[in-house]
Amino acid sequence: MRYTIFTCLLIYLNICCANSPDGIISSKSRSLANCGVMNTDYWSVIDNEAGMVWNNSGSIGMMAENKFLLQELGNYSIAATLPFRNNAFGISMNYFGFDLYSEKQVKLAYSMKLGKKLSAGIGLNYLHFSQAEEYQNLKFINFSAGIQMHITEKITLASHIYNPLLMDNDYTPTVFRLGGAFRFSKQFTAFLEIEKNTNSPAIYKSGLEYLPAKYLSCRIGIISKPAIVCFGAGLKLKYFDLDVSSQLHPVLGFSQQISFLIPFK
Repeated sequence: MRYTIFTCLLIYLNICCANSPDGIISSKSRSLANCGVMNTDYWSVIDNEAGMVWNNSGSIGMMAENKFLLQELGNYSIAATLPFRNNAFGISMNYFGFDLYSEKQVKLAYSMKLGKKLSAGIGLNYLHFSQAEEYQNLKFINFSAGIQMHITEKITLASHIYNPLLMDNDYTPTVFRLGGAFRFSKQFTAFLEIEKNTNSPAIYKSGLEYLPAKYLSCRIGIISKPAIVCFGAGLKLKYFDLDVSSQLHPVLGFSQQISFLIPFK
């Protein structure tokens, strides 16, 4: 059983490298086919640091993910953001894995407004890889950076790069993402994103968000190579935000994620 789990883990790590810079993506973005580079919500500290500064209040939240319904492939995160005038600061901590293999990451993030429609952000990432006894544990430091531009009230374009200097290329390749959000109306927003890393071909992602009510969001998305179907929902109330998402891999099956966040002034 342990060898089966470890095999699935290796497959999962390959998927992570193909679908996200470091395997850590917010629940909202998961339901939108991992489209997150253009997000401006509280989880921007994870998705794209440049988006943190567009929020007028701070936040603290937590996420949990169950990959392919295997406890050993659990992914857990906590994050917090704090705005200050035209700046914002954030921190996130993540744990993935089990006793034979685990990854820990701590990120310190900063973003600032460069104008009424433009923002930039940067993140400093500390990574720790714990492996079985016969292998050496590894530690790395790298950084990430992103920008966002609100072209109009209905169009947002953004880009993000992770580990641009290839500081630990064998474990976390350089990943570049470019995407946009297109608001057709108050109820419908479309998301498009392309992602390319140094180890894999480009991946194309698309998602659609529908707001049937002010406090409720319904989301769907699809990822290319392989064709992963994504869906989820969000609840935004006065004192907390709740998001749930699922992804269906054509071979490995379902993955679920849930996040809970409390905003504060």
